[in-house]
Amino acid sequence: MVRFLLIISFLCSSLSLLAQQQGLQAIGQWREHFPYQQTTGVIQGDRIYATTPYAVFAIDADNSVERYTKVTGLNSVDITTAAWDATTNQLVIAYASGSIDILKETTIRNLDDIRRSNISGDKTIQRIICNNGLAYICTGLGIVVADLNRYEIRDTWIIGNNGIQTKVNGFAADNQFWYAATDEGVKRTPRNNNNPADFSTWQLINSGIGRSVARQIVSVNNNIYALRRDSIYTLNNNSFQFFYTDNSWPIVSLNTSNGKLLLCQRTSSGASRVIQLSTTGTIERTLTQAGVISFPQQAIIENNNIWVADLFGGLSRFSNTVERFVPDGPLGSASGTMVFARDSLFIAAGSINDSWNYLYNRNGVYWYGNNQWSFKSTFNNSVLDSTLDFITAVPDPIENAWWAGSYGGGLVRFSGNNIRIFKQSNS
Repeated sequence: MVRFLLIISFLCSSLSLLAQQQGLQAIGQWREHFPYQQTTGVIQGDRIYATTPYAVFAIDADNSVERYTKVTGLNSVDITTAAWDATTNQLVIAYASGSIDILKETTIRNLDDIRRSNISGDKTIQRIICNNGLAYICTGLGIVVADLNRYEIRDTWIIGNNGIQTKVNGFAADNQFWYAATDEGVKRTPRNNNNPADFSTWQLINSGIGRSVARQIVSVNNNIYALRRDSIYTLNNNSFQFFYTDNSWPIVSLNTSNGKLLLCQRTSSGASRVIQLSTTGTIERTLTQAGVISFPQQAIIENNNIWVADLFGGLSRFSNTVERFVPDGPLGSASGTMVFARDSLFIAAGSINDSWNYLYNRNGVYWYGNNQWSFKSTFNNSVLDSTLDFITAVPDPIENAWWAGSYGGGLVRFSGNNIRIFKQSNS
C-alpha cells in the first residue's frame, strides 16, 4: 500500500539530533515533506496560489513562499482544484472526497457537507467557479452552490437527463445564462430561473458541438467558449461554431485570465507548450521551455506575466526571464524502504502491486540531509533508465555509499555521483 511521504520530524534519538543541528522543528512538533514540483493549478488572489495533490503554497509580492498543508490546518490531501472569490477575499480549496477548505488570511474553515451527504455517487470536485460570494462547485453528481459568507451549502442542482446525476466538468456565465459543461454535453439555464435545481429547466445546446462530453466551458467578455475533445467552440446565438484546434497539439486544459484564453498542450511524445489566444483565435504568445514546461496543467496572466503550473516542473513565472517557485521536497510520494544513517534519510521511491508485478515507478531514490532533498532517477541519470521500482534501500556498512534494489532492474550502488548497477549478467 502506498505510503504518502509525510516524513515527520517527530522522530526521536538520532533524528532529534539532526533536527537540532539543522534548526528544524523541536521535538514534539510535526514537519511535512511534500512533492511541491507536482503543481496542478495556479490561482490569482491576494497572492499567487499554487495547488498540488498534497498541499497549497502561496507566493507573496516579495517572492517569499508560504505553505498550507495538513500540518498547518488543511483538512485533507488529494486536492483537485481551487478558486479565488474576490467578493469575500477567500481561497476555496477542494478535495477528491468532496470536502472543501476555505482559506482567509490565517483562518481555514472546513465545509464538509458534500462529503458527509448520504447522496450516493461521485462526489469528486472537478472545478470551482466563484462569483459574488458564491462558489459553484462542479462534481460528479452535478452542481453544488456554496455561500462563502455563511459557510454553508445553499443549493444542489442535479441536471442530468431525466433528473439523473451527470458529471459536470465546468461552469460559466454570460449576462443571460448559466452554462455547464457536462458528460452529456453543454447545458444552460436562465440566470433569472427561480429553480435551477429543476433539471427540466436546463437546455442542451447540441447544435455545432454534438451531445458528447464537454471538457470545459469558460466566459470571456460575455462570450462563451467550450472545449470538446481537442477543439474549442464559441457560442453564436444558439449554436456553437468551430473556434480553434491544432491536430499536432492535444489540449490538456483551457482557462481564462485577463480577458484572454490560455491553453496548456502536450503531445504523446512529451513536447509541451502554453499558448495565449485572443478572442478572435489568434495565437498571441507561445511558451516552451524544456524542464520547466514539461506537463503544463494551468496558466494565468498577472501584470503581463504568465504563471504556469506544471505537473513535473512546479510553478514558474514567465516575463522577460523565467523564475521557478518550487518549495523543497521529495520528487514524489514513496512506498519503499526508508532508512536513516550518516545524518541522512535514504528512501526507495518504488513499489510493486499485490501480484508482484511492476508499477513502473521511475522516481528512483531520495535523500534528505542538511535540510535539503535530492534524488537520483531516470530523470537526471540516464544510466538508471532500465532500473524501475526501487523497493529496498540500505547504507553500505563500510564505505560512504548506499545500496538500493530495483525490482527486476538489479542492485544499484550509489557513491557520490558514481552509480554502478549489478545484474546477473555482470556480477
